Amino acid sequence: MKTFEIKCLSSVGPVQLGMTMGEVINVLGEPEFINGKRYCFLFGLMVDFDSNDLAQFIEAASSDLYTIVFEGNDVHRTQASKMIELVSLKDDYDREDPELGYSYIFKSFQLSLWRSVIPENESDLEGRYFESVGIGYEGYFE
Repeated sequence: MKTFEIKCLSSVGPVQLGMTMGEVINVLGEPEFINGKRYCFLFGLMVDFDSNDLAQFIEAASSDLYTIVFEGNDVHRTQASKMIELVSLKDDYDREDPELGYSYIFKSFQLSLWRSVIPENESDLEGRYFESVGIGYEGYFE
């Protein structure tokens, strides 16, 4: 299994914000599918391209093919409450986000964490882990 480190405002593993489509394909191989300007690689690593075909957002869903690490923590295998706590040590999340609870957006370094379900209580197993993490270029979440 590959390990990809998140470097906010910069990269997820070998994929850097600002790379061309060709450069991304060179490091990840051909995409499994394309939906408009969103290319999907490794069955869960998505790269969105801007109008100049440069990578503007990199999103990683949970996968058996790779591990996504932020500050030494596996984003998809660390409980959501712990990830929020860890990332909040660097910056506070957007408390005005209309999807707060499902998503946590840290605007100063353009990082998002997302899950489809919010646990109803401590014994609820659903929603305990984030399903997706993404980074964008400066100003992406403005």
